[in-house]
Amino acid sequence: MKGRIVAQEAFEDLIREIAAERPDFIYLRGRTGEDGDHAPGYLYGLSKDKHGIESRCIIGEGLYRLGWDASKSNAFADSVLLLLGFSANTASWALKVQTRQDSGMPWGEAVNI
Repeated sequence: MKGRIVAQEAFEDLIREIAAERPDFIYLRGRTGEDGDHAPGYLYGLSKDKHGIESRCIIGEGLYRLGWDASKSNAFADSVLLLLGFSANTASWALKVQTRQDSGMPWGEAVNI
């Protein structure tokens, strides 16, 4: 992996920063958005919100910003984090955020756990 592994607190801070940038963004994983675009996958699928703004899922975006090539996997967030050497606690936290995001919760709410 190009990039770096960070401590749990630093990774959580990064994900919260991403959520703060776009608190109302709703990732449409595996669903068709209002504009007809389909967002496959978990980490690498790009989704557009109702305003046409495109993004990866929140955990995938965090890993992308750390230098990870998200196009190499479509696994669940916790599995990828564990494979990359993150702690079980970090992976568990990320899975909770990912699950909340995938249920249609805006990013700003998904990170409030």
